[in-house]
Amino acid sequence: MNPRPLLLAALGVCLLGIGPFTKKKPAAEATPTEAQPTPPRVRIPPDIVDVWADDLPLLAGATPEGLGSLSAQSCGSCHIQAHDSWHGGAHAGSASAEPWRTVATEAADERCSSCHLPLQEQYASLDGQPNPNWSATLTTEGVTCASCHVRDGAVIVGRPGVKAPHPVKWSPQLGESAFCADCHQLSFAGGDKPLYDTFGEWQRSPQGQAGVTCQACHDGPGASGVQLGSDHGPAARAGRGLTLLTELATDRVIRGGDPLTGNLRLQNSGAGHHIPSGSPFSGLRVEASIRIDTDEEPWLSEPVLYDLARTLAGAPPYPTTADTRLAAGEERSVPMSIAVPVDAPAGPATLTVRVVRTVRGVATDEVVKSQELPLDLD
Repeated sequence: MNPRPLLLAALGVCLLGIGPFTKKKPAAEATPTEAQPTPPRVRIPPDIVDVWADDLPLLAGATPEGLGSLSAQSCGSCHIQAHDSWHGGAHAGSASAEPWRTVATEAADERCSSCHLPLQEQYASLDGQPNPNWSATLTTEGVTCASCHVRDGAVIVGRPGVKAPHPVKWSPQLGESAFCADCHQLSFAGGDKPLYDTFGEWQRSPQGQAGVTCQACHDGPGASGVQLGSDHGPAARAGRGLTLLTELATDRVIRGGDPLTGNLRLQNSGAGHHIPSGSPFSGLRVEASIRIDTDEEPWLSEPVLYDLARTLAGAPPYPTTADTRLAAGEERSVPMSIAVPVDAPAGPATLTVRVVRTVRGVATDEVVKSQELPLDLD
């Protein structure tokens, strides 16, 4: 089974003309410097569903008896928590993410659209012909519930013996990390590294070596073992595996005097993959500055900036030009020095440290983590 690319989540609604292909996808090619990992698969007995038996985009098929449609709306009537976490997460917005739409147009590779819209029912046409199974509503739902949980008139669950008012079949694949690799791993021919390498990063991580699955963190309770329901919105966990430690020798800063110095210690303390992982066009920026509050606009110092990101050349196969991300278990110390000029205003001073999301090196308004430390200003 060929791995395929990771989702980019944002807002929007259409595909900019990237069309699906129902033919088998070309095999992802290994590169000389970094081989493409092979997702291991458990053997599927004849009475158990092989969820990825067909190539993407696949045909979900008949609507299970008892459900009104293949739309996530039908699932949300009963699976309230799962639906709501999915609705606010990366999978629901996979086909509407503006960065992905731009990159998909550049790459002109059918594997992009087939993972962001993985069902044949989500395409108005297939191979240039009108699709009689098309659902306009499903097209707006990205990686919808049926993408992973409906096959040929049955709802697919992760364990046997589930009772439900609709046909149910089960597959152990839903609990394997390899289940995620189908869309979260991709190499372009000629690239120096896999374009998307989240599954490979997990395989090389302490979590992967210990057998801690992707689902344990992204669809389950984590190490506490307390299950409060299935989390289908993994993007809500952004930054959770990153520990940010601000280290200062003093909290006193003098206007016109020596700068405030210290370190920003960054740790990938919990993610079983790089931070950030997934889209090579999405990064994190650490920002540190001194703010002085006044009766008017607050005064802000020049910021200290440090990016955790992978930088790529501007065209396929997108060779890597720099990579400052944190691997699983890695720690890095970033020196910080911030001066306050003699003409800076008086007032309450604060050292503000925050981590924001970036897209292609441009900061967004999404704040992943923040700290504010009061300072003694003279």
